[in-house]
Amino acid sequence: MDSSASEGILALFTSAAFLACCLAAFLIDIVLVIWVYMDASKRGENAILWAIVVFLLGFPIGILIYLLLGRRNPTIPPPPPPPATLY
Repeated sequence: MDSSASEGILALFTSAAFLACCLAAFLIDIVLVIWVYMDASKRGENAILWAIVVFLLGFPIGILIYLLLGRRNPTIPPPPPPPATLY
């Protein structure tokens, strides 16, 4: 193989590896956004705002901010069932 062919193969491999890493990072970010949205909803927080913050700031900054600031409120328990009535 001449040097230009090996450089072309190396460029193809590195660009494919780079794209795979970018795709993996994007998928991890999407999973984190979904988790933050669901967790913030359970806690009565503004879920959409937290999801946007985590998406824009990404991993690890966005998730760290959410873990430090957004998880202060405990999970809101479901309301109790209505009392049973006897007829």
